Amino acid sequence: MKASAGAASHLPIARVVNIADTIEKLKKEGIWIYGAAGEARSPIYDLDFNIDLGIVIGAEGKGIRPLVKKKCDLLFSIPMRGSVSSFNASVSGGMILYEVMRQRHIASSFE
Repeated sequence: MKASAGAASHLPIARVVNIADTIEKLKKEGIWIYGAAGEARSPIYDLDFNIDLGIVIGAEGKGIRPLVKKKCDLLFSIPMRGSVSSFNASVSGGMILYEVMRQRHIASSFE
């Protein structure tokens, strides 16, 4: 909360004990689950984020656990250049949420 400078109080955030079980519950409610994985073939910019969506971001260094990765409807990556092999989780999360917001803003400006 402190690091978010108050922004976290404007987002629905939930802590859960079992991520895999929670993903199954969300999917039953019609929410798609996308996972950020460096090895994924689908780049973030080819995806449609104008859906009911949950996003999984793995731990730094380890990524998404295999069981959780299997439960994702789609895996995507953030294209990178140069010798950097990955971003830390918070940077990835910021870039992903920005792309979601950008797409949703563009979509809503046509309505």
